[in-house]
Amino acid sequence: MTVAKEAKSSNRTRRIFLAEFKQEAVRRMAERRAQGISVTQIGRDLDVRPEMLRVWAHQLAAQGGAPLTDVFLGQGRLPSE
Repeated sequence: MTVAKEAKSSNRTRRIFLAEFKQEAVRRMAERRAQGISVTQIGRDLDVRPEMLRVWAHQLAAQGGAPLTDVFLGQGRLPSE
């Protein structure tokens, strides 16, 4: 799993994740939660904040079978009609 790129703004670096990374992270989270591993630990293992994993999982669940580009908007992308 890879990160798309890092955006630099002032003194902070903001990571931008690919939709495929987010989908895979949520899949791994569900798999490991079933084994009793905490979201905090999963986030540490993936180098992602646990809150982000929860947000991504919620976004995927809310959009059902929508294309990933419609589930994870951003960077100027709007949902397809």
